[in-house]
Amino acid sequence: MTMNSNLPSAVDVALQREMQSTALDVLYYDVKTAIVGMVASIGAVAGSALITGSPVLWACAAGLTLVGAARTVDFRLFENAKRNGIAVDGSTWEFRYFLGAFFFMAGLGAAGYAGFATIPYELASVPVYLALFGALFSQLVGIIGRNYSNPTIIRFQIGAMIVPLAAGVWSLPGLEYKIVAVMAVPSAFAGIRVATRSWQVHREKQEKAAENIRLAQFDTITGLFNRGHMATVLDSAVFDSTAGNDRFAVHYIDLDRFKQVNDRYGHPAGDELLWQFGSRLREIVGPEDSVSRFAGDEFVILQRGAGADAARRLAGDIVKRTSEVFDIRGVKVNVGASVGISLFPQHGQSAEDLVRDADTALYAAKEEGRNRFRLFDAAMEDRLQARQKLEDDLKAAVDNRLFDVHFQPIVDIRTGRVAYCEALLRWEHEGRFIPPLDFIPRAEELGLLGRITDIVLDKACSAAASWPSHIGVSVNVTPDMIMNSDVPAMIAAALSRTGLQPSRLEIEITETILLDDNARVQGTLNVLKRMGVSLALDDFGTGYSSLSYLPRFDVVDKVKIDKSFLKGLGEDEKATNLMIGVAQLCARMGFAVVIEGVEEQRQLDLVKEAGAVTYVQGYIFSKPRPLAALASYLLSEKDPVAPAETSVPSRRLAIVARR
Repeated sequence: MTMNSNLPSAVDVALQREMQSTALDVLYYDVKTAIVGMVASIGAVAGSALITGSPVLWACAAGLTLVGAARTVDFRLFENAKRNGIAVDGSTWEFRYFLGAFFFMAGLGAAGYAGFATIPYELASVPVYLALFGALFSQLVGIIGRNYSNPTIIRFQIGAMIVPLAAGVWSLPGLEYKIVAVMAVPSAFAGIRVATRSWQVHREKQEKAAENIRLAQFDTITGLFNRGHMATVLDSAVFDSTAGNDRFAVHYIDLDRFKQVNDRYGHPAGDELLWQFGSRLREIVGPEDSVSRFAGDEFVILQRGAGADAARRLAGDIVKRTSEVFDIRGVKVNVGASVGISLFPQHGQSAEDLVRDADTALYAAKEEGRNRFRLFDAAMEDRLQARQKLEDDLKAAVDNRLFDVHFQPIVDIRTGRVAYCEALLRWEHEGRFIPPLDFIPRAEELGLLGRITDIVLDKACSAAASWPSHIGVSVNVTPDMIMNSDVPAMIAAALSRTGLQPSRLEIEITETILLDDNARVQGTLNVLKRMGVSLALDDFGTGYSSLSYLPRFDVVDKVKIDKSFLKGLGEDEKATNLMIGVAQLCARMGFAVVIEGVEEQRQLDLVKEAGAVTYVQGYIFSKPRPLAALASYLLSEKDPVAPAETSVPSRRLAIVARR
């Protein structure tokens, strides 16, 4: 998927208007010199009429006077509109200028033709010819100087003047006049060429200046204000609102699930999604509001004159419009938006405070489930500080490798012996274990997930290398890691450091990465398979739960059926038949079947009766154990593993962040 490089941009529209405004200013610049030029030309024609008594020249002088008067009024009207800040329509005023300039030059051309072609040769004189030539060519110079920003006007004006003039001179007797007539045409074309080149140079300078403005103030993908310029806009809003006792709202917006779109379909698709989202924001906000792309998939809106109610309405519209499907070059994409709101002057007296408070409210919205908005309140500050402390501690834990790994045995029910142990991440923070669900998403946002995965792989492989050779280790790897990181290289490095055989390592993946024909994902899984690493589909039954996509990924060795299938097992006939049917179907497709979360003997008995299950994992055999306790457990294993006498409620923790 490639992004359309010709997407319309608010920047292009604004800059085009600015360039058109500049061109108009040039056309209507310095009304006094324009009036002086027209008066001089009219005087030359009238003087020639007085000398020759030609009624045609008198008519031309009268016509030029009327056109000149109309143009003078037009110049004055434009000048007053600009002075009073009245909006002017560029196309209309450019056309008005064109009409006046064309008819004035046509009148001069007619006077030139009349002076040379209709007046008897003996009545004319050198002063008449010089006056007419002077009037015409002084206007030629003025045309090139004033109208260089519009070559079309120049061509029409020079054509209206030169053609009748050359025809009139050609009609005079004598070779010298015909030479002058012929020379007038290339002279006119030379003037047109000079004017055109001047216009090209002017245009290039305008475009360069426009590009500099674009880079300095606007985001190149969305056409919205960039972060730097938006900061200036917010500072100005604070200053103006303080002086005028006004109010406004700041909205901090984050696209939910943008990363998944960017990862799955590529950066061009992500860029187009950003552009489409920016376009929707422009449609939603009011004409006085300002919209910016602040960073990545984060946007900030300045809503002028808004109190709490108006801010909530706008935020609700943003959430609603963002939940509508985006069409990214034929691919239907569903995302969402979370919005945090701060108000001036209630929540801050500076742009920095308002943005910070809106950001705090944004994170409150995300923590409450995303795809919603929240208005800032003081209590959020405490939660933000706690969150920031947790993030700081998480970074320190990664830097110092303070994570631990516990292991839960996976038993082969055919032999009763441990076949694998699943590595489960633990982080002890301030005297308590933090569930991965609470810190893995934040680790992903902070860009720490790769390093955490590397730590778990290293600890898991190192531990497994000390176990009996028939026992392997299973490690969860998130979809984002599979799609965006060089997982094979990471795994190869861990195997090399620890000396563990690849056949004893199993990588658990979730079904979400199998839903699309993603060449990168399939390529990564194929590489892992060639390395000798086995692959298991984890938590089957918690997501889309469709077996239709599994044949496309024949590299998967095992399907781990989630413990949710055990609910009602042995008590509800439908639940029992469902678990047995899914297990048997997976087995017939060639997958080894693992049942997770077995806690009771009756569940184990029914699982065995299904006849399709190979492995069982759950508290009935063992809870997750730290390495030292597991090592003693495995070394003492002389007989098949017996179910534990007591079962403990399952509280399974894993590196994968369940969404």
